[in-house]
Amino acid sequence: MTMGTQAELITLIVQKLYKNPSIMPAFTDLYHDSYKPVAVSEVDDTPIVDTFLVERIVALNGFGCPLLSRESHKRAMTGEAQLDNDEQQFYSCGVWPLASYINYSCCSNARRLFIGDMMVVRATQDLAADTEITFWYQSPLNNDFKEKQMDLRHWGFRCTCIICQDAQNTENSILTTRKKLTAGLVKDFQCRKKPSTTKIEAILYKLEETYRQPASEVPRLSLWKPYLNLAMLYATHEQPQKTIEFALKTLESLGYVVEGGHLPHTSGTPLLVKQWGFMTDGLVGCWMSLSRAYRQVAPDLVLKAEGYARITYRICVGEDETFDETYTQLSERSDGFLA
Repeated sequence: MTMGTQAELITLIVQKLYKNPSIMPAFTDLYHDSYKPVAVSEVDDTPIVDTFLVERIVALNGFGCPLLSRESHKRAMTGEAQLDNDEQQFYSCGVWPLASYINYSCCSNARRLFIGDMMVVRATQDLAADTEITFWYQSPLNNDFKEKQMDLRHWGFRCTCIICQDAQNTENSILTTRKKLTAGLVKDFQCRKKPSTTKIEAILYKLEETYRQPASEVPRLSLWKPYLNLAMLYATHEQPQKTIEFALKTLESLGYVVEGGHLPHTSGTPLLVKQWGFMTDGLVGCWMSLSRAYRQVAPDLVLKAEGYARITYRICVGEDETFDETYTQLSERSDGFLA
């Protein structure tokens, strides 16, 4: 099915190729699966545009995109949209030929952001020379991926990243237990009365036991959100030590290796990310909650934690010029977000 702005995009591309045949090779060389295009490029000096080929290329190479990634980030942080799922709304879409050559991985090392019609691709971790750039076509945080392998049949391949391999090698009984524990956590956090942090911590401990591989090697996608929710809960209760403990657990569950941030803290010991992990919008608020908690127990780490929040914002939004308009230490929210 072709829907919304994607249908309009097909028409616009056909017109553009017809009027500018010199750009046609850059477009028609993109992946089009098994479709065999027409063998002629012009008749009587008139360019031929294979509309069926255009449709296939758009379907397999088009990107749904927001008008601004900052707006998507703000909606995610206010709960109006699921984290990392905003592209489902298809504010607009387009084909960026160079970006179309970037392969998929759930454990991607880059993210694509949008500022108007400009796509910005930013690394989410330190990359050695000659490292292949990868990003998501669909976010692995969606579609219950935490309990099964990512469905990428539309693109005609299966992901073989470490997250997918781990999901495939995990027994169904463990996945079922993980799903039940996660559902229980959601209910506990939504409890109208004061949520029991003791009960939540106990469930999180059981959830940790369903994973066999170290988080530094295989991100634990079921854990990061409840860890972060618990950190925010402790922040609202003015418990900086517990806030720091579970904010760092949030990062570590996504593959981050952080040194110098745990308590007790020795003055002068630097806060350092030795390994960057799985990137998601909520981590901006995670770093900001750390920064605010450090202000009470380790003030020499405040600026460094906020600096990591700014880097994370730049990766998730595409720029950091608007960071101070979006986050501040003076916010009423524990994650520093300006609602």
